[in-house]
Parts: sequence; C-alpha cells; structure tokens
Amino acid sequence: MVIGAAAGAVCHLAVKWASNRKRFDDSFGVWPCHSVGGALGMLLVGVFAHYTINPTGLTAQDGSHLNGLIFGDASLLLYQVIAVLATVSFTMVVTYGLALFVRRTVGLRVPEDQEDSLGLDLGFDAAAFGP
Repeated sequence: MVIGAAAGAVCHLAVKWASNRKRFDDSFGVWPCHSVGGALGMLLVGVFAHYTINPTGLTAQDGSHLNGLIFGDASLLLYQVIAVLATVSFTMVVTYGLALFVRRTVGLRVPEDQEDSLGLDLGFDAAAFGP
C-alpha cells in the first residue's frame, strides 16, 4: 500500500510538472505515469522487499537471502538502482533511434494545414476524453 500511495502521488506530481512544460509533448501522460511511476516502484521494491514474501525471487546466486533496505540489506536496492538506470538508458537509446527513423521516413508531425482538414484534433479529443 505504501508503494502504491507513493507511486500515485509521484505520478500526479509528474503529470502536473509535464503539463506545465511548453516543449514537452506527452498528450496522454505516458512518461509521467509509466516511466516515473515504474522507476519509483522498482526502487521501492529494493526498500520494502522481504525474503519470506518471495523466497524464490529474493535469493542471490550464492544462495543467500535478499531483503530490502528497511530489513537491513542494501544490496537489493543497489540491484534495483542498476536495473532502473539500465532500463532508462536502453529506452532512451532505442526511442531516439526509432524517432530518427520515423523522422526520416514519414515525419514526426502532421503539417498544421492538414491537422484540421483531416480531423486529427477531433480524433485526439475522442481518444483522450471519450465520445
């Protein structure tokens, strides 16, 4: 419950922060919810995890038990930090590569003169806010 409450609060703050940025184009709030909330959840697993809840997943290769930081073991939190950094790095590199590919092939944006004539604003409004 603590992880869920913390993730909800942090995601809300991240959505607020992102919506106030002019050059941050994330209409559906994907980055604030999934990236920020997911990273926080991964890190808090390293804080709150306990061997008795998941003995199979919390065993090191040498057979020792892994617990979270509040149970006296910082090693799991270190593994979680490394996992978050690796995930963020991989995602940034792949997203950048895909964005370059899309930009060179079909373009990243619809020209403004076609936006209204094709009804893209209406399509977005229906997808984001319902019919």
